[in-house]
Amino acid sequence: MKYLLLIVPPLTWAGNAVISRSVLADGSMPPMALSFWRWVLAGAILLLLSRGDLLAEWPKVKRQFPFLLFLALSSVAAYNTLLYQALSTTPAINVVIVAASLPVVTILLSWLWLKERPSRFALAGLTVSFAGLLVVIGRGDWAQLAGLSFAAGDLWVLAATLSWGVYSVALRRHPTGIKPLALLTWLVLIGTPFLLPLHLIELVQGQAPVLSWANLAAVVYVAGFEIGRA
Repeated sequence: MKYLLLIVPPLTWAGNAVISRSVLADGSMPPMALSFWRWVLAGAILLLLSRGDLLAEWPKVKRQFPFLLFLALSSVAAYNTLLYQALSTTPAINVVIVAASLPVVTILLSWLWLKERPSRFALAGLTVSFAGLLVVIGRGDWAQLAGLSFAAGDLWVLAATLSWGVYSVALRRHPTGIKPLALLTWLVLIGTPFLLPLHLIELVQGQAPVLSWANLAAVVYVAGFEIGRA
């Protein structure tokens, strides 16, 4: 059973990418709309689940608010927004594979920021991940890679991966001492308002989400995915 549980996170992450891509690719759900409403729904559920700890953790939140703002911007506001922007232009499989470069980013940032020297095993894994990343970006064409020809979606997902890497390493460097579920809830509450202007810009540009069962199901799934990760 424990070995089966190991495959649940990558499967749910892949499902998140595939389902998001399905509604983003046809234009029925703009990326900023999906990111905003995903966090609105996730935030509402998190408020119910963590309501007992939110006020108790408030003194820690108040004391560390600038740092929590940084965490919220790099995770809630930036990461998923960049990821959905990538999925609106790039196949889900490419996004999943390029996002697998996260260990590379995390190891490099830990080395530069935390002064943690990677082990030989970590370096071997970094090499394999980086090689796979180059294959995807170059579409298997080394001449194209040599010419530095990048697809826009690849760059978006690389930016998303860097954003999440910064968030992860920053949290390791400065643990908040806040209970995990309460911390996630506060980050959602802090970060989600920054997505509203981006969603409104889409609406002004005529990019309104289509009200359909498919889009509703996608929002529920990606919101539930975030709750499950908590």
